[in-house]
Amino acid sequence: MSFRRAWTRFNRAPRVLLPTPGHREAWHQGRLWYYVTVIEVDDVAVNARRDALSEAVADVCVPFSHGSPHVTVFVHGFERPVLSTRENAHVELAVGGAGAFQTCVFLEVRCPELRNVRAAMTSAEERWTHYLPHLTASRFVRPAVPSEIARRLRSFRNLPPLVTSGRLRLMAVDTHRDDGLLTPA
Repeated sequence: MSFRRAWTRFNRAPRVLLPTPGHREAWHQGRLWYYVTVIEVDDVAVNARRDALSEAVADVCVPFSHGSPHVTVFVHGFERPVLSTRENAHVELAVGGAGAFQTCVFLEVRCPELRNVRAAMTSAEERWTHYLPHLTASRFVRPAVPSEIARRLRSFRNLPPLVTSGRLRLMAVDTHRDDGLLTPA
C-alpha cells in the first residue's frame, strides 16, 4: 500500500475507529510483553512536527507513545525473538508530511534500507495489514469524520522531508498500558 492510497482510503471512510472496550484484554490474554523491532527517532525537528500534528487533532486524539517516537519495523508478537546482529545500528530515514489511518494520524516515513532490515528478520511477522512505514503522532479516542480531519491536516500533507537517523532496537510494549510506551527488551 502507498501513502497516497492510505490517504484516499482514510478520506473515503465514514468514520474513524475508536478503541473497543475489552479488546485489549482479549488480545493480550494476561500476557504482559509484546515485542517489536523499531527505529527510535530522537530528533528535535521531527518531534516538533509530530507535536504540531497532534495539536491539530487534539480534540479527538491523544498523543501516541509520548516520549518514545519510533517507526515500527517488524512485529514479533508475544514471543521474545533472538536479538538481531543489527541491534543498535543507525538507520537513515526521511520523515515527511501527515497521513492517517482510521485509527491514527501519522507522519510518513521513507527509508531505503528498511526493505533489507525487514528481510533480515528470522521470525514470522505478526501483522494484520500491509506494512507502511510511519511515525504515529496521535490515535483517535473520540468520534470524528475523516474528511473533517483531512481538512485540518491539509497544511501538514506536503511538508519537506526531515532527513534524520534513528537507532534500530528490539523493544517491548507493556500490553497492560494503553499509551504505547516502549521499553528496551
